[in-house]
Amino acid sequence: MGKEPRGGAGRGPAAGRDLAFIGRNLRFHRRLAGLTIRELAARIGIRPGPLGNIERGMNAPSARVLLAAARELSLPTDALLNPAGEALEVRTGGARARPFLVEKPEETPLVARAERMASETIEAILALEDLAGAPKQARIPLCAPVEPSEEGMERHARAVRGFFGVGDGVIFDYFELFESAGLRVVVAPIPRGAGKTAPPSFTWYDPANQNAFFFLDARLGVERMLFQLACGLGRVYLATAAMHGIELQPTVNPLDAVHAARRFAAVFLMPEPAVRATARQLGLTDGRWSWELLLRVKHRFGVSAESFLYRLEELGLLASGTNPALRRRLQSHYAAVGFVEPDATRRILTPNGRTWDLAVVSARGGDEGEHARALRALERWRLVREPAEPRGRARARPAGAGRRKRKGHAREAPGTNRSPR
Repeated sequence: MGKEPRGGAGRGPAAGRDLAFIGRNLRFHRRLAGLTIRELAARIGIRPGPLGNIERGMNAPSARVLLAAARELSLPTDALLNPAGEALEVRTGGARARPFLVEKPEETPLVARAERMASETIEAILALEDLAGAPKQARIPLCAPVEPSEEGMERHARAVRGFFGVGDGVIFDYFELFESAGLRVVVAPIPRGAGKTAPPSFTWYDPANQNAFFFLDARLGVERMLFQLACGLGRVYLATAAMHGIELQPTVNPLDAVHAARRFAAVFLMPEPAVRATARQLGLTDGRWSWELLLRVKHRFGVSAESFLYRLEELGLLASGTNPALRRRLQSHYAAVGFVEPDATRRILTPNGRTWDLAVVSARGGDEGEHARALRALERWRLVREPAEPRGRARARPAGAGRRKRKGHAREAPGTNRSPR
């Protein structure tokens, strides 16, 4: 009988070339578990070098190593043996489900290229977290009882603002708020399907660390981006409540998942006490909002003029006859220019701040090859580095700069704020 190769792996590149997906799955789950190669190797009884070769697809693992790794990572072995890249699956109570949370998957499904972008970006960020020694767990709970009704989502939005420690305060930078809580926010162009459509956002829930990745399309304007971010958080709470059987059954005003997430987002971004306090401070107790005031005040909450108008209306803060006039003007504007806001936003946010900060810190992590691979993945999927500006605002160009012609179709630069076609 032949002996198992030393280190528990088949020797030579040919042994592992066709089974490289096993190494990719193993590396992904090791990172989710927050273990280094050295730590996992010690737990499963092999040396770090051979384990690293398995993860890079240079060698294939033996049955013993495969079973030991699956046991140590609390996984079924088929989670490591699936060539379709199902490392991104969520398993709860024996059930299997793709964990990408999309608002309307039947209308704007994630194409295979978008799933690949998500998988490679997630793996790159996990690698940077490992190299930097950054925590993977979120600092706020992402699982709590939720009632998918108008009143239930309002209550939950207020509770989640409490988790963040901001109460009813007006927040200027929601990217910073989410990232300070350990949540991962990714702003990049989401690959589109054959119909030139893509979801404006999607979310991946990370059950191992009770955390999430929020993917936002870089082509969105700032206001839509923030609303999609809040919707994504609402979808996470709805999904985790359903996973763990703690979703409360509504008795009145039930909402489907789409409208429940939107209700959560509206209340989260525009808490009633803050909106009412703003109206009082401006002496607008009579509800006579002008067009200029509507645009000025909606900036404080980081929402679109349309969303703010709806919120004023439902809170009874608009005088009779004011809403139709403002809505007609707003609809006329949107009909003419699409979803570009009526005036340039004052919010200039810095997307992917935590990710690029990790890229700097992790350079000291000692593994130059791993660091370089992670950066290549982030650059391949064009994660935005520059501040997110409103669509429609002209950017200053250096004197003498001309347009450079490209062959074929024009390529949008990362972070562009043009409207999705």
